[in-house]
Amino acid sequence: MTALWAALAGCGLAPARPFCKGELDAWGIEVCSPRGLSPCVDCGGCRSTGRCVIQDGFEELYRKVEESELVILAFPSYFDSFPAQLKAFIDRLQSRFAVTFAAGRKPELLREGIAFMTAGTDGPQPVSDRTLSHVFAVLGARYLGTVYFGGTDQKAPDPAEAARRLQEIYGQRDKSEN
Repeated sequence: MTALWAALAGCGLAPARPFCKGELDAWGIEVCSPRGLSPCVDCGGCRSTGRCVIQDGFEELYRKVEESELVILAFPSYFDSFPAQLKAFIDRLQSRFAVTFAAGRKPELLREGIAFMTAGTDGPQPVSDRTLSHVFAVLGARYLGTVYFGGTDQKAPDPAEAARRLQEIYGQRDKSEN
C-alpha cells in the first residue's frame, strides 16, 4: 500500500516524527508538504481543464495524492481552522471541484483519507467531520475519520498512542469492507 502523509512541520505535530522515521514503514508512507503553495486567485483557468494554471508545485502534490491509496492530512488547528498552508492547498482543489461537483458529477472514491489534527488548547475537535469529508471527497478519498489531540500547548501527544489511533481508524475500514 502507498500512503501520503501531507504534513506541516511545527507546533503540535511531534507525533509525526516517529511515523516519518519508521514507526509506520509498513504503510509505505511518503511525506510531503503543501508549503509554498499560492492561494487560489479565482482566475477561472481551471474550469475547462481541471488543472490549476498557477505553477508552484500544486499539480505535483496532487499527482502524489492520485497515486496514493491512503492520504493522511496532518495539521495543527489554528483558531479552530486549517493553517494557511493547508487552506491554500484545499482552496486550490477548486480545480478538481470544477470538473466534478460543479459539472454535476460525483468523484470516484479511489483512496481513503484520515485527518491527523492537533490543537493547542483542550476542547472539542475544532474542524468538523463534515468539512473534512468534503475535502477528502474532492481528493477522491473516502473519509475514515480523525485522530485528534487537544492540549498540545501543554503536552505533545504520545507517538505510540497516535499510531494506535491511526491504526484503529484504518482497521475499522477493514472490518466495514468484509
